[in-house]
Amino acid sequence: MRATDYRGTMETSRRVALASLLGVGSACLFAARSQAKDITFGVIIPDYGGPYYDAMLAGIDSTASKLSMTRKFLGPYKEAEQAVVYVQNAISVGVDGILLATGGGVGQALGPALSRAQRAGVSVVIIGQAVEGANAVILPDLGAVGRLQASLLPKSGGTVIFLTVPGSSWASELERSFAASVDPGRVNIMVEPVGSYSGEEAQARTEAALQKVGNAIAVVAVSDILALGALQAVKGAGKEIEVIGVDATKEGRAAAGNGRFFTIALRPELQGAKAVETLHGLVQSGVCPNGQKPPCPPQTVTPDLVAGGAK
Repeated sequence: MRATDYRGTMETSRRVALASLLGVGSACLFAARSQAKDITFGVIIPDYGGPYYDAMLAGIDSTASKLSMTRKFLGPYKEAEQAVVYVQNAISVGVDGILLATGGGVGQALGPALSRAQRAGVSVVIIGQAVEGANAVILPDLGAVGRLQASLLPKSGGTVIFLTVPGSSWASELERSFAASVDPGRVNIMVEPVGSYSGEEAQARTEAALQKVGNAIAVVAVSDILALGALQAVKGAGKEIEVIGVDATKEGRAAAGNGRFFTIALRPELQGAKAVETLHGLVQSGVCPNGQKPPCPPQTVTPDLVAGGAK
């Protein structure tokens, strides 16, 4: 997943607790519960800050509680190398399974760590990216994201300014999804790279693009942060065009209540819940949700459209 400019809690009050037992320092979080449960698991999740992964963790914990599962280990990471170390740490504390949410380019680095988990008899469910060697994968349906974005475009056709972040695999997936969903004979996509997930830079890029394009019909962005920056540029230029983001952040939802702004909710809490349910089945009975032996076929979570005012 991608970094945001928001800061989330990520249960910072639990940071450091029992970390010295693994020798990994204060970067490692634990949530050991007082009562032993039948199934224990670890969560390894990006610590970029912001509501997306906080919501995913909430979905994980809520569903685990209903299934009487114990989260024994929580490892927040910013770099792929940290995620790999946390896999080994989770194995060391004797968990039955691991839920690992992918961020950045972590997927490519996980191969050896997942092999160690398999040899230790630890089931691994990946959230967010298809990774070879996992027992199961939970994915947001990015194809549906592109189709939702394309469905919001005016029928007249014209140029869409697409704000993306170079080097982000997440952004590249969203760009491909959108491009595959539009009619190239009717819609021209003008890709505008933004150096980071910065609303200010997105605003500047959109201002420059609007000056170059006379028939812009919409701005589409790979995150709400970029879309909200673009919205300021569109308003400043006096344009009446759609601005479409992804994430359904608090700020994005507020903007969607006024005018022509839209955002796509990827429902991270449901992704987390599905991951827990899948892990529970794998540990309890050794089978996937469809009843077959792992590796399980990918499961997708359908996004929701958070709509603005009428076009």
